[in-house]
Amino acid sequence: MCRFMLRKLHYFLTHSPEKEAVRFGCAADVRAMRHALWKYGMFYEEFCLFGCAGREEEYVSSFITELNRYEIYRKYNDRRDLPLFHDKYRVYQVFREFYQREVCPVRFSSDRDGFLDFAARHPKFIVKPTDKSCGYGVRITDTSAQDPETLFRKLLKSGHHICEELVRPHPVTERLNPTSLNTVRIVTVLEDDRVRLFRPFLRVGRYGSDVDNGGAGGIIVPVDAETGQLARSGRDETGRWYTAHPDSRIKFADITLPMWSDAVTLAKKLANIHPRSRCIGWDIAATPSGWVMIEANIRGQFIGQQMTDRTGRKKELIGEETF
Repeated sequence: MCRFMLRKLHYFLTHSPEKEAVRFGCAADVRAMRHALWKYGMFYEEFCLFGCAGREEEYVSSFITELNRYEIYRKYNDRRDLPLFHDKYRVYQVFREFYQREVCPVRFSSDRDGFLDFAARHPKFIVKPTDKSCGYGVRITDTSAQDPETLFRKLLKSGHHICEELVRPHPVTERLNPTSLNTVRIVTVLEDDRVRLFRPFLRVGRYGSDVDNGGAGGIIVPVDAETGQLARSGRDETGRWYTAHPDSRIKFADITLPMWSDAVTLAKKLANIHPRSRCIGWDIAATPSGWVMIEANIRGQFIGQQMTDRTGRKKELIGEETF
């Protein structure tokens, strides 16, 4: 049995369509939800966020789902690149000129001296597990309040990590929410000698949160690929809609991302560095001195490009081809 079928089976056995419907406040169309899971790889929360209850098959099948995205990535990306893009420190080593900040690994005991030197220069920094996504395990730490040696041992014991100098955000994105670095996800699709941008969006954290990820409560706001203008409304992954940030009260429609043409140029430049993998999601951030790379995602989700307007984007991404 293939691993994707195993994921469907595991999800089926561990999730209740009725409970997910209640959680998202949508109709509990259990039969349709299970059908969408088995036929299209659509998780129940996607079914609710995309508004699939009572909709025709053509509508439900139009979405890129949690599980059918892997079929898309098999078309576009080379499996030999998976170990690279699944390791944040290896990604940094390849793309370091675009980070514009210092990064320190904590993987082996031999990293101790480098970490202590890094912590002395940057007492406050961000820690990320090298093999996690969706903001899991990401946190800001301050060594002025704890012993760096003790912190190093704790990090080493709990797995592989990278420590990054904090990025100074641009005032335009910082004022939306000052406690998180609010980043843009730009998916690039490399087609011969052309790079196509697929539905960029801004992720904005909630006040008090260190991260902006949708899975951690962040708000997804579409970005006009030509101008950098934010859409009128955004949405979080619990299904709530916002026309303004609920903490800062700033209206999204009043924001145009700064130096947007530079952001597009950066994304296109990144897309051409590893051309054998042609569909990559880049997380980038605006700073006072320009745009910088934050992370790269070779198998990123597509929920952010589809839930804000409940429009399936599969054909837009891959054309008429089916799998």
